[in-house]
Amino acid sequence: MTRIFVGARYLDSLGLWISCISLTGMTLLIIWSVAQRYILASPIAWNISLIETHLMLAFLCFSLANTARAQEHVTIDSLYRLFSRRYKVLANTVADAVTAIVIILFIWANFADLRSSWVTQSAPPRGSSQLLLPNWTSDVLIVVGFAIFLVTVACRQLEPDARRLMADS
Repeated sequence: MTRIFVGARYLDSLGLWISCISLTGMTLLIIWSVAQRYILASPIAWNISLIETHLMLAFLCFSLANTARAQEHVTIDSLYRLFSRRYKVLANTVADAVTAIVIILFIWANFADLRSSWVTQSAPPRGSSQLLLPNWTSDVLIVVGFAIFLVTVACRQLEPDARRLMADS
C-alpha cells in the first residue's frame, strides 16, 4: 500500500512541475508578445490561443492535486473550526467523496470529448489566429490532470497519516 502512496506523491510532484513549467511558459510568452508588439511592431497572433487552450489548462489541472494534498483548498474556516476532531474527519470524508464523484463525471465527459476530437482530428482552421494543434491535445491535459487529482483525493482518504492531519487542520 505504501507504493501506491509513494506513486501518488510522485504524480503530485510531476503535476506540480508541469504546472510550474506552464506558468513560466505563460509568463515568457506574454513578455515575448509584448516585446514583439510594442518594441518590434510585429505582433504575433497565436500566443493567446496557446495560453488559453494549453498553458492555462495545464497550470490549473496539474496544480489541483498539489492543492488538495497540501490542504490549501477552500474551506469555511469559521464553521470548520467549531467541529470536533471526529466531525472534521467526517466532513473531510464527505467532501472528498463528493469531490471524487464530480471529478469522475468531469473526466468521463472530457474523455468523451477527447475521443470525439481524436476520431475527427479536429483542429483550428488554417489561416486562423490560433496555433494549429489538434483539439484533442487540450483534452488530454484536462483528463490527465484531473486523473492525478482523483488519485490524490483517493489516497488522502486511504492514508492513515493524511486522515489524522486532516482532523488536525
